[in-house]
Amino acid sequence: MRPSVPKARKQDYERHVATSCPVLIQIAAMTMEIPPPPPPPNVCQRPSRRSLWLEALALWTLSCFMLVLVTLLSSLHPFLYENAQILAAAFFLYAPIWWLERNGNNLVDFGLHTHKPIHSLVPAAWTCIVIFPLFALGYHIFQTEYRQNTPEMDHRVLHRWPQSIEGRPAKLLENTPFSLWEEKDNFTLVWKQPSPGEVVVVRITGDAAFSRVVAAEVNNGDLFVRSLGKSRTAPRWIAPHVVDIRSPIRGGVRVGVEQNRSLKVELWRKEQVVPPSEIGMGEHSAPPDNTEPLTIDRSYWWLITLVLTHLLLVAVPEEVFFRGYLQTRLDQLLAPRFRFLGAQVGPGIVVTSALFAVSHYIVELDPNRLVVFFPSLMFGWLRNLTGGVVAPVVVHGLSNVLLLLLSRGYH
Repeated sequence: MRPSVPKARKQDYERHVATSCPVLIQIAAMTMEIPPPPPPPNVCQRPSRRSLWLEALALWTLSCFMLVLVTLLSSLHPFLYENAQILAAAFFLYAPIWWLERNGNNLVDFGLHTHKPIHSLVPAAWTCIVIFPLFALGYHIFQTEYRQNTPEMDHRVLHRWPQSIEGRPAKLLENTPFSLWEEKDNFTLVWKQPSPGEVVVVRITGDAAFSRVVAAEVNNGDLFVRSLGKSRTAPRWIAPHVVDIRSPIRGGVRVGVEQNRSLKVELWRKEQVVPPSEIGMGEHSAPPDNTEPLTIDRSYWWLITLVLTHLLLVAVPEEVFFRGYLQTRLDQLLAPRFRFLGAQVGPGIVVTSALFAVSHYIVELDPNRLVVFFPSLMFGWLRNLTGGVVAPVVVHGLSNVLLLLLSRGYH
């Protein structure tokens, strides 16, 4: 039987053993019930190359899945279409930042900072000055020589109808009794067969004379346009800028608005104003805000919206994800091998650009979308040149704006 040890002597003995001979700590723990010392703190080890590859590919795959999901959801309802871009932007912006912070990474190391903005904006400005004229020239040659289009650069390129009304719906009159859209300076309004005894009354008023007025009709989902004399629902062109229609059957009208800056559309059924919920406008059949009357104006304000949209909802999220997170991670795995125009470049930029192009392709399954591989190389070079994503964000956003403006100038 082990003799008992007085408490004071036991504490003195424990201190003596712990300070004089750490090797005896475990023996003391067994004989005198002294708890073993805590294990040494874990040393943070650098992730393996394999785990970094898996991390990068997993996040990119998840981003592709998110793009496909948002694209599918946007076709279900106008509200989802209007907010789909915000959902996609939120993922591309916050997913990499959340992951990096969760794993203790410094965001500055991934170019996610606004340090020395002049250092970033000067290369961005010079890139635009040098590249944009060359791109505009190449685009002109492509449109005129390859696609046989004619340039029409006039005020209408910038003086534009609301984007919400642009584009013919893919499925006419499927979700609403009325469809209204603008396409190549033609406004088209079509409606379903009214109920027995009903008469659809339409009045379209412009601020200037219409260049043309023709009858339109939807049959089995297809749109047919006829001259006024060959239609059973011929509109009455009662003035150069006013069209009236009274129709007991399905029908439609198309007016040319090249000279118009404003348009007013009035719709009645059962002697009551047609509510906004029954009108689908534009490619995605979004309802108007008001129909008493429905007023549509050209303006230049869309330019501000266009620039802000492509900077904040397109360029910033995509550059944070691809140039900030993905390219930096791939540069850690595939070290830059040579210097080009002041920046260290290597396979990481090429692989990032390839993944960037594939991400654009899967949204529309259009091979032309793969062309973004080449500007992505430029964005990647700017990222490594300036050490941040500010410069690629600026050039990316302005490049999108330039392309959209040029595309409107050829027909």
